[in-house]
Amino acid sequence: METRMFETGPAPKIKFENVSGSLRVRARETESVEIQSGEGLKAEAKNGDLTVACESDCTVVVPLEAAVEAAIIGGDASFRGFSGDVSVRTVGGSLSLRSVGAATAETVGGDVTARKLSGALSVDQVGGGAVVDQVQGDVRLQSLGGDVRLSRVEGLIQVTAGGDARVSLSPEGDAKSAVKVGGDLNCYLAESASVRVRLKAGGDLRLAVPVEATDIPGGCEIQLGEGKAEVDLSCGGDLTIRTGSDSEEVVAVDLGEAIAARVGAEIESHMIDIEEGLTGLGDRLQNLGSEKIGRKVRISIAKAQRKAARAQRKAVRHRRTAASMKDFTIKSPGGNGASEEERLLILRMLEKGKLSVEETESLLGAIDS
Repeated sequence: METRMFETGPAPKIKFENVSGSLRVRARETESVEIQSGEGLKAEAKNGDLTVACESDCTVVVPLEAAVEAAIIGGDASFRGFSGDVSVRTVGGSLSLRSVGAATAETVGGDVTARKLSGALSVDQVGGGAVVDQVQGDVRLQSLGGDVRLSRVEGLIQVTAGGDARVSLSPEGDAKSAVKVGGDLNCYLAESASVRVRLKAGGDLRLAVPVEATDIPGGCEIQLGEGKAEVDLSCGGDLTIRTGSDSEEVVAVDLGEAIAARVGAEIESHMIDIEEGLTGLGDRLQNLGSEKIGRKVRISIAKAQRKAARAQRKAVRHRRTAASMKDFTIKSPGGNGASEEERLLILRMLEKGKLSVEETESLLGAIDS
């Protein structure tokens, strides 16, 4: 593993011409750029900017105000923690963006994940799906092959995807947004929104909104407030739209994903320091093998992510149980214990998996006491 340092100043522009493997770019408080790579590293500094090419995986540490431009990345690409913009032409694998400025990409072979962007997001073609959260600008995602999930987007939204979608919309002003997917579409609309929404679905259309819908060719239309903003929603499957925040079950899923994201972020934030440490140990690790250690570290990451996923599923089950029991009240005629009907109801809930054995025993014990 080769490591090279370049003095650039606090706000350099780094251009990656061609990276054959995966690229990871992280930031810290520094005025230099550090590059770690395997074979075929070429780098040239000029006027405080840097041009890089690499024939293997590449890990780069940049100043906090850096900006990045990349032409071709053969593997995955990950950018995190700097205030400048990210511009990418082609990524063979997945693209991950977190806590950066605006971001654009032409072609991404895998999935796109974008969180906490201080500018707009635009991607022309994505082979997989997309998860987008907390973007301080417009979001344009065209030609997605998989599912899409969007939340907390401050600008307009333009999305076309082949899979399912779940979006949370808070349109402001006279923005014109559109979401078109091949599968099912679930939309959560802010109650305070002033928006006119046109709905078209190939399957069932379900509305849980406080206004009446009017018919339009091929679908229907609803209006909240003065209807200043416009949103077009269309899908090949079922379409569900409701006002307010996500349901309790969605909150449970968000909790599980938050756990997964936190675990992944905490581990990933230390990965670069771990790898630097392994590189610096030199001959003392020669017999043990840094490649073997790297595999062990990644196995640990996979285990942590599986643990977070289990926590997510458990949270969903608890929310479903709470929702099932929300309207269930126990009545004991004359205070002499549960009726046979109440016992059967509890046992049916156990049979359907809405209650665990422990919860069933607790309920039966409670109504008998």
